Amino acid sequence: MASPRELAQKPKELIDKTSIGSGEVDITHLSPGLFGEIQLIKAHQHEGLTSKQLVKTSFKNPPLRFVMITPTQALSTDPGDTNWTDLDLSSYITLRTRYVLCTMTISSTTAGRVGYARKNGTSLAQDDTTIVLRNPVAGQSHQHQFTIEVDADGIMEWSVNNADVTGLLIYVNGYYEDIS
Repeated sequence: MASPRELAQKPKELIDKTSIGSGEVDITHLSPGLFGEIQLIKAHQHEGLTSKQLVKTSFKNPPLRFVMITPTQALSTDPGDTNWTDLDLSSYITLRTRYVLCTMTISSTTAGRVGYARKNGTSLAQDDTTIVLRNPVAGQSHQHQFTIEVDADGIMEWSVNNADVTGLLIYVNGYYEDIS
């Protein structure tokens, strides 16, 4: 019986890729850090373990893969109000994306202006759970990186705390996707 670690160390050309179906995990792509979790669920004790037996639901936290991309501007705006606004990131990410790594830049002639982000469809307010950055100095741009969960359509929401924000930029730097 081969352990998950032994299977993952096999040359990839020896693994039958056609036997891996939707929702199943090809263990040749798993990082060594996930083997503790595999052992925790005792998946390694199955007779003749194959990658087909390790489905996403076998994991407490399904494995994700980070894909870094060239930073790409997804939003450049002068917000006219403080309402939550959808931002469609689907053209920068894959359908399997769960989280997106972004950079937000905010500019204002007034100090204390705040940029917020949340997953599309949630009812989170403009508070400490959604704050991304605050500009502590008037007249200077401030930037901060953040990771945001997106919905199944690749949409997140953004907002500011005051309409006198003169510029808001959001760049996509990478994304975390399901590996199955």
